[in-house]
Amino acid sequence: MSNKIIRSALEGRLKGWAAAQVPPIPVFLENRGKTPTVGERHLRADLLPGDTHDPSQGAQHRRYHGMYQVGVFLPENDGTGDADDLAKAIEVLFRCPTVLTKQGLNVRIMQTPSIAQSRPDGNGFWMTPITIKYSADDFS
Repeated sequence: MSNKIIRSALEGRLKGWAAAQVPPIPVFLENRGKTPTVGERHLRADLLPGDTHDPSQGAQHRRYHGMYQVGVFLPENDGTGDADDLAKAIEVLFRCPTVLTKQGLNVRIMQTPSIAQSRPDGNGFWMTPITIKYSADDFS
């Protein structure tokens, strides 16, 4: 259940920001059956859960770690400036030590998001990946 809450907290922040951009940036989420239009700038997001820890031996305490992977997709052959600007804005949106609270669960951003090397995705887009590391303690 906690991965569902974590995903919702992270997606909510990303979707809210993307909707406020001019023009709004479509966000494509995991397993939703939608595909972007060729040439349309957009974001894609995936939750990559990692290990679950039990820091309080014998107690109801689980610590969830993982990564939230956001891809910035822009039309290929249009340069790198817009991709760099959007990636930087997402880095700021999820800066450390941001805490997102959803259904009583605090999702903490553990470090400055990492912006990796941009590259063509093979489908006509220039893709810039951003990795956001998170942690959440569940005491339920």
